Amino acid sequence: MKTRLSPGTRVLMLGIVAFVVLAMPKAALGVAWPSIADDLDRSLADLGLLIAAYVAGYFVSTLANGELTRRFGSGVLLTAAASLGTVSLVGIALAPSWGMFLIATLLLGTAGGLVDAGVNAHIAVGYGAKAMGFLHSGFGVGSVLGPLLLTALLALGVSWRAGFAAVALLQIAIAAGFALDRRQWDSTRPAPGRGRRRPEGGGSAAALSLLAFALYAGIEVGAGEWSFSLLTEGRGLSDTIAGLAVAAFWGGLTVSRFVLGVLGDGGRPNTVLGASGLGALGGLLLLWWNPMVWLGTLGLVFAGIALGPYFPLQMLFTPARFGPAYTPWMAGYQIAAASAGAAVIPGGIGLLVAAGGLEAVAPVLAIAAAGLVIATAVLRRAGRTAPLMHVPPPGPRGA
Repeated sequence: MKTRLSPGTRVLMLGIVAFVVLAMPKAALGVAWPSIADDLDRSLADLGLLIAAYVAGYFVSTLANGELTRRFGSGVLLTAAASLGTVSLVGIALAPSWGMFLIATLLLGTAGGLVDAGVNAHIAVGYGAKAMGFLHSGFGVGSVLGPLLLTALLALGVSWRAGFAAVALLQIAIAAGFALDRRQWDSTRPAPGRGRRRPEGGGSAAALSLLAFALYAGIEVGAGEWSFSLLTEGRGLSDTIAGLAVAAFWGGLTVSRFVLGVLGDGGRPNTVLGASGLGALGGLLLLWWNPMVWLGTLGLVFAGIALGPYFPLQMLFTPARFGPAYTPWMAGYQIAAASAGAAVIPGGIGLLVAAGGLEAVAPVLAIAAAGLVIATAVLRRAGRTAPLMHVPPPGPRGA
């Protein structure tokens, strides 16, 4: 007997797969870059410019997400974004020149920002902690699969272009899925005639939330990007051990999100959110203290495990803090803040490393984690994280 998935379950599964595909090309870029630079006759340092183009597209599109959602609806917008992602991935795979590659990467970031903000906003309004945990663990899975795909292709002597072409094929399927279920995605669309709304939680809560997202992303990306250099060049670990430690950081972050997906709706999200920030602070303080190199390294791994639930839970609280009608705007602003933090904090670490050495990495991360704990506590004390809003997933009526 055939079992049909409910529309709500189908939408959630599509969102998870979309997040897997969203993460793959971004994560694969670092593995592919030496080959790309060689083919396009660029220096390795140009990776910074490429990342800046991707982040710029992501930042602008997430800021525009709320207004675009109001005008066109989530279904149409996500279909268009996934289609743009397909075109940009094909452009990357076929780019004959550096200029074309850079433009395609900018468009890929633009498409990715709209998918990220649109899916997050919809799941935050219509689902619970369990769904958010699985959604963001999907991003972690994609972050692993992308580099593995490129590594395997390069090991077989296949061009890096084939890897991005393969992801483009997956993106076509995502675009088709959004198109087929567009009315389900439109179930949380703001009323077209009412204009942009103000957040119900007020400006101070919005500012604190944006700060929390910026700090979180800066810590996550800063630890992921700088810990390998700290552990090898700064503390004398072998490349293999340090590489395993960094992989364990990302793996722990993904696994804890999966655990949130399994246990999320049965737990206490406020408590988990607070414990996430405190756990990350504790792990990063241990990385800074570093009484023995293995203990400092263990602190890094523990910080990754602790950080995992933070982003999905903060996103889940968005409708409760600011109202469902404002969620498409606020989801976009929060992701834009995260993009800014992911650029500013690791970039600031780079300046401090150039001035004083690699041991500057851990204290900056720990101080940022302390700020994250404070911002989280103030938001909770202001009563902006409870009760969670939970709207049952759309039923067959909207199908």
